[in-house]
Amino acid sequence: MKEQSFFATIWRQRLKDRTTALGMRCFPLQARFPNTPAILEVRDIRPSDMPRILPTYQSGIDADESSLINSRRNILKQDPSHCKVVVDKGTGTPCFFFWFARHPQGDSGLIPDHVSIPFLRTGQAIMGHAYTHPLYRRRGVVSQILQCVVRYAANEGTRELITFVEPTESRITTELQRVGFSRFANRKESSFLGGLFRSVSLEPLDHASPSGRLAIPFPPLAEASL
Repeated sequence: MKEQSFFATIWRQRLKDRTTALGMRCFPLQARFPNTPAILEVRDIRPSDMPRILPTYQSGIDADESSLINSRRNILKQDPSHCKVVVDKGTGTPCFFFWFARHPQGDSGLIPDHVSIPFLRTGQAIMGHAYTHPLYRRRGVVSQILQCVVRYAANEGTRELITFVEPTESRITTELQRVGFSRFANRKESSFLGGLFRSVSLEPLDHASPSGRLAIPFPPLAEASL
């Protein structure tokens, strides 16, 4: 009986897998940052940026870092029009890659399938698939990079900027909170039959305003976390 229960558990795990991510949001039009000269800017990614921000090969890169780079290159291949970089204006060096999409005015609000949330409301935008160049990590620069992204979202008319982070990514959560993001929901994602079908639900946190729930099956998706 115990053996049967063990195999049944394994089979259920193969049929269904669950992940959770923390939803965070800020309101760019209300953001206030120190009025200092801008040393960073956001622009569309260019082919010449690729060897510097998402290199295909670089000495000393471990397997985890290589996996991060490859996943971002895959996003760029799928959806180049929404891929941005934050650039160091002094050197022209791209230091931060991210995917950014606003609610598409005039249609249903659906966004590309590789993002684990299939809709946006008017005035909302989502940031995901972020990657910080190793030279700009742990130097107190991430907060400045995120401020630059929030300013960019404000200039685009974004009223609410959303992103998702893994529950274990406390350092990233802290950096987001420093620039005005707050926790508002848990995103629970279930995949069935090896990812053939997925359902996503946004469950508002106790201190946040109510949010809609989703339960829509769609093809396998990549993670949309910072």
